[in-house]
Amino acid sequence: MNHFFLLFLLLWTTTDAQMTRRLEGYNIDRNQISVAGLSSGAAFAHQMHVIHSATFIGAGIFAGMPYNCAENHDQFDCGLNPENINIQGLIEDTLRFASEGNIDPVSNLRGSKIFLLHGTEDFVVNIGSTRHIQRYYENFGSQVASEYGLQVGHAHPTLNYGWECSEGFTLPPNINNCSYDGAFHIFNSIYDNIVNHNGSVGLNGQFFEFDQSEFKTSEDDSLDDVGYMYVPSGCVERSTACKLHIYFHGCANGRIFLDDEIARNSGFNELAELNNIIVMYPQNEGQLIACWDTNGYEGDGLGWQTKDGIQVQAIKRMVDRVTRIQT
Repeated sequence: MNHFFLLFLLLWTTTDAQMTRRLEGYNIDRNQISVAGLSSGAAFAHQMHVIHSATFIGAGIFAGMPYNCAENHDQFDCGLNPENINIQGLIEDTLRFASEGNIDPVSNLRGSKIFLLHGTEDFVVNIGSTRHIQRYYENFGSQVASEYGLQVGHAHPTLNYGWECSEGFTLPPNINNCSYDGAFHIFNSIYDNIVNHNGSVGLNGQFFEFDQSEFKTSEDDSLDDVGYMYVPSGCVERSTACKLHIYFHGCANGRIFLDDEIARNSGFNELAELNNIIVMYPQNEGQLIACWDTNGYEGDGLGWQTKDGIQVQAIKRMVDRVTRIQT
């Protein structure tokens, strides 16, 4: 019995290790890297874009909060009470961070392509928060497209997956079936000549788990050990220069709650397959319900809105790895 148990354990751990890969490098056009997210993930995507604007050419932000708005470490107040946000003060903070070299030069934001969405049935984040984001980006000369009229709750809208859109559900997985392709509108706003689809797409590429633990530091107790990635069939062999997109899940939507549901069903992979876009889905598990650090809860609570942020550094290391070609 003991020998049988040991053999079973060995086989189980070997299979699990084979499922989770070491993150590899691909043939990435470094001028074609973008970010997006929902809610906390949207706020973090916005944060990553501003901090590393030399790396990311654009962002898709669904029901997010403005960069650096979480004064007194209260990110929820940013979403619920946008009237308390001093957007001009946030702009001035951004300029100061850039002048000190703590974020990339704000000149990179000029011409950046942004897609904002806020549902009419979203009662978790106030639409005023998203409008603040629009004013913020327009101040720096970004190209902003927006959708504020869709009858959707606090959720990512898709063509055919999730809670019914008309019911405006905000429950996990925070995906609503709206006959509206949120993923397409993000890609189409950021990239040129995006090929769309009207039905099912064969996902002939590779969807897999990758090891996030090597990108963590001793101070990082929130990043999950596992992330997800979809590599389109046209990008697997690395002969074609592909785009890269990073999508951040919302609170209570990480792997520890939903496994890979968000990564498989947000609508990005089908479009990625048709357009040679590698999609990375980093996973967070901290702050009770897996919210991303947009208020300084990690480490000493300082530097989260700069290149010194613990999670910011981890994600940037992942991006640097993926964009380092290996053949």
